[in-house]
Amino acid sequence: MTLVSTFRSRTSRLWRVFSSAFLCALIAGATALPGWAQEAPSPTPRPLDKGLPPASPIVDQLLQRLSLEAKVGQIMVVAFSGDTPTSEVFGLIGSQRVGGVILFQDNVGRGSPERVRSMTDALQSRARAPQGGQGTDPGVPLLIAVDQEGGPVVRVGEAATLFPGAMALGASASESLVMRSASAVARELRSLGINVNLGPVVDVNSNPQNPVIGTRSFGADPAMVGRLASAAIRGQQRAGVLAIAKHWPGHGDADVDSHLSLPLLALNRSRLDTVESPPFRAAVEAGVAGIMTAHLDVPVLTAGEGANMPVSLSPKALAELRALVGEDRLIVSDDLEMGAIVQRFGTAGSALRAFSGGSDLLLFRRDAVQARRAHSEIVAAVRSGSIPMARLDASVRRVLRAKDAVGLLSDVPGDMDVPEAPEIVASDVAQQAVTLIQDGQVLPLRSDDHPRICVVQPRLREIAGQEIVVPVTGATLADAVRAIHPGIQVVEVGLDPPRPERLAASECARAAGLVIVGTYNAGMFASQPILLDALRLADVPIIVVALRLPYDFSVAGAIDAFVTGYSMRPASLQAVARTIFGVSGAAPTGRLPVPLGKAYPVGYQYPTLDAWLFPQP
Repeated sequence: MTLVSTFRSRTSRLWRVFSSAFLCALIAGATALPGWAQEAPSPTPRPLDKGLPPASPIVDQLLQRLSLEAKVGQIMVVAFSGDTPTSEVFGLIGSQRVGGVILFQDNVGRGSPERVRSMTDALQSRARAPQGGQGTDPGVPLLIAVDQEGGPVVRVGEAATLFPGAMALGASASESLVMRSASAVARELRSLGINVNLGPVVDVNSNPQNPVIGTRSFGADPAMVGRLASAAIRGQQRAGVLAIAKHWPGHGDADVDSHLSLPLLALNRSRLDTVESPPFRAAVEAGVAGIMTAHLDVPVLTAGEGANMPVSLSPKALAELRALVGEDRLIVSDDLEMGAIVQRFGTAGSALRAFSGGSDLLLFRRDAVQARRAHSEIVAAVRSGSIPMARLDASVRRVLRAKDAVGLLSDVPGDMDVPEAPEIVASDVAQQAVTLIQDGQVLPLRSDDHPRICVVQPRLREIAGQEIVVPVTGATLADAVRAIHPGIQVVEVGLDPPRPERLAASECARAAGLVIVGTYNAGMFASQPILLDALRLADVPIIVVALRLPYDFSVAGAIDAFVTGYSMRPASLQAVARTIFGVSGAAPTGRLPVPLGKAYPVGYQYPTLDAWLFPQP
């Protein structure tokens, strides 16, 4: 029996007694509190309310037993290709004793919950096995991580519910709804054997042209982002999944994709302190388990370290982050194979710099050769004394504390919150997000007045290059409209539709007498505004649905109505369609989480929703 299993057997009986008694008391108390399941926070502090919990005896016992090579492995998180664990990833777990695995869409995008759980169980089984000549390194379970943000960035597809993203939650402005959403996502992940969700995104989306954040952010107001991020952290961690807030110091004003090259943010200290930093401070106060760094050039944070120094590799910047998070949280690197850093430092070189600078956990995307090289270089640096053993031990202790906090090393109390069906929560998020910006007394539509409707929408296969996972259901705006109004004709166009497609859309609109057109990041594709010009020539009412960014409004021109749900996920498309037709009282109650000019500031809500008081049956 391993040290971990021995300790678990000693503690499990105590926790079962505690959990049973506490749950009975909780259920008894809940009957006297109307709405408790949806609104009230957990009645007792959770282990992660103040960051990582104190080290239990098993943490220090494990740390003492790990070899230098195993300690360095514990600060590494690796990945693999395909839907079955490879010999390479098993080798990294067995030989380098890596501390975690991060799963991507080619691992878990498709497949049943049982298949995903089988994968995570296989990875954990390999990690729990002792290693070394005589089993000298004890088996240590893995942190298994994903980016399950919702909206355009999800990894688990068919095995989990597809939620709208952060900007949809920002439009709801509801901490309660954010907490419910985060908790529902976390429960599904935990059931799949996943114990870390790399989120929430706490970047403030201050730049409408930002190529990587957009709807991944709650919005453009720092206070609102911090407030909702805190709710997400509490909901996620109370359901037993570690939260890692990202991307420090804030990626929201970047105009370059750090996957490709290094963005420059020439911001002064006052700007950082008032816009970018408040959500990260709020995340720390909410008890977040860790913060992920961004590959950004922010000279005010790296002064004296040379030009083009990424904050993610900067000892000066990482020291400032450590001062913010304290000793009880993880500092996690972003992917160390991104163009922003590898072009100059290489993956292994970036890993050595990130760790020596102050990061605790290093993320590798695919390259097992580089992961092994990084492992060797960090081992050599510790052995030579250029990185003190105490420095390594501090990070490994934090990693082990994180594992203990989610029950990998010793039992913890079960989740005490009353679970909700995730599909219902996703539907609530989607409906409360729907935001109406403009309406020329067209909405809600009455089906009898419009027996024929033309729906113009982008082809899903083109969105595949924009969304990290195309909705596995293949759901479209037309599908959602057809479910309510069967009399539709559909024209599919590209994201940059050529003239023949624009003409076909105009002819469809003219024949139908009304058109619903879905735009997708219209400001980034020159022909989408031209498509709207062609539809105006049909001289029919035009309803524009922004399928992702609300900034499409700025290029929409003269139209009859503009509505957005901030998402291509099925629940969002269905909510938008219900709102367009006023079904069952579905009204556009969302508020703008980002500004669309002076007339439409953050918090804007359509001034009168009287037309939705008499919904269609």
